[in-house]
Formats: sequence, structure tokens, C-alpha cells
Amino acid sequence: MKMRLGNIRRRESAVALLLLSPAVFLLILFVYYPALNTLPLSFFEYNLKIPWRKKFVGLSNYMKIFVKDGDFARSFTNTIVFMTVTISLSMLVGLFFAIILNEKFPGRGLVRSIMLLPWVIPPVVNGYMWQWILNGQWGALNGLLYQAGLIKDYIVWLANPTYSILWCAFVQAWRDSPFISVILLAALQSIPLELIEASKVDGADAVQRFIYVVLPLLRPSLTVAFIIELINSFMAFDVIYALTGVDPATRTLMIYNFQVAFQFLEFGYGAALSYVLFAIGLIFAHFYIKVIYGGGR
Repeated sequence: MKMRLGNIRRRESAVALLLLSPAVFLLILFVYYPALNTLPLSFFEYNLKIPWRKKFVGLSNYMKIFVKDGDFARSFTNTIVFMTVTISLSMLVGLFFAIILNEKFPGRGLVRSIMLLPWVIPPVVNGYMWQWILNGQWGALNGLLYQAGLIKDYIVWLANPTYSILWCAFVQAWRDSPFISVILLAALQSIPLELIEASKVDGADAVQRFIYVVLPLLRPSLTVAFIIELINSFMAFDVIYALTGVDPATRTLMIYNFQVAFQFLEFGYGAALSYVLFAIGLIFAHFYIKVIYGGGR
């Protein structure tokens, strides 16, 4: 009997490996091999415009990133601003809608479905849609504000260096907040009603119930949502590129890496930038895994 079970398990393992092998092969071919292949390249000065001048420079590319490259520093600052605004808006809006959708009212299912639309729409489509809305000549936002008498002249929203990064963060938050709402709504629905009823009996009003009963129970889900949004905002590329391209005012680290590698064709320096961003991403991933397997603590 044991031998038969062992044979069945071996056959199942063989079938599983056979079914997984095409996906594993493609993953290695198109993800892991290119990633590992760029590591040696990061130690060279290599521009595709002049490939015959490829020269080994050791750690100079990495030193340049942190010591000499002012564009990297500005892109890092833009990234921090973008992430801060995006995460703040996403968490607040996501929590607000999760609380609203946790209540019972007519058409709640329809509202939940509509709420998910920004998250379902591809990021590039979101970016170009908002570029049309914010267009300074014929954008829908200008038309609405002008018809309402709130502005006298059309405003080129994305041309202002101060506000363009904030608009990019707003659009990214508009896309991400439904996902945050789903996470927090699931957590809200898992809270025992007995706790809420007990707090009502004790005389707690709605605000006190939220602060002292609901919020502590939401803390693990809030932590998970925060780290997911931290990773999403750090990796954001499509929305920013669709809205403003490689404008220095909105150029985050991801946009800068793209510009160096695929516009300037500096593959050596671009590879070094990629590994720096990869290291930052690993730090975020470490905290995410720690929170997930630590129960959100």
C-alpha cells in the first residue's frame, strides 16, 4: 500500500513538473537570464551609440549614481514626493470607501462594481485618459471649471513644475485606491458584530467605536495595504509616462532608468541603475513578506 502511494505521488510530481516546465523555461529565458546578464554590464561604460568604446570601469557606475549624478538625486526627490502623496491619498480614499461600502444600502453591489473600474482599467489607458482630462487646451476639467465660472482662462495643469508631480500622484492614487478598499473592506467584514454592539452598549459613539474598536482590528490589513501601495508607487511607470513623458519635473527613478537606458542608450550605467532600484525593491519586498508571514504585525 505504501509503495503504491509512493508511486502515485512520484507520478503526480512528474506530471506537475512537466506541466510547469514550459512556464519555468519562459520565465528563465525572458526574466532571469536578462536580469543576470545585465549584472556584468553594470561594471562597464557601454553606450549603444558607440559600442566599440565599451570599457571596464568597475564600481564607477555605482559611485556615479550616489556621488556625481544630480539627475538621480532629483529623480529620487521626485520619487519620495510622488510616493508620499500617492500612499496618503490611496490609503485615505481606500479606507473611506471601505467604510461606506461596509454599510448596507440599496445598490451596494453596483457601487462596489463601479468602484473597481479605475483599478481594472490598464495603467496606460488611465494615464492617457487623465492626460485628456487635464489637457490645457480642450481638457474636460478646464471645460467643467470654466462652465461653472470657477476659472476665467484655461489652465495648463501638467505644465506647472510644482503641481505636475502632484497630478501624477493623484492619478496613481485614483487607480490604486479601489484595491486598497477591497483589502480593507474584507477586513471590516471580518470584525465580529458583537464587539460593535458591546461598544454601543458601553455608550461609545461612532467616532469612538471607529478609533478604539475598528481601527485596532484593521491594523494588520492597513499594514499590508500600506506596504503593497509602497511597492506599487515605487514601481509606477505607465501612468507617469503617459501623463508627462520624461519631463524632469515628474521624472521618478523608474522614468530616469528608462531614459538612461532606452533614450540615452547608456546600457552600462542603466544596468547599474537597474540593480540599485532592484536592491530598493528587495527591501520593500522583505518587509512585505515579513508582514504577511508575521500576521500583519
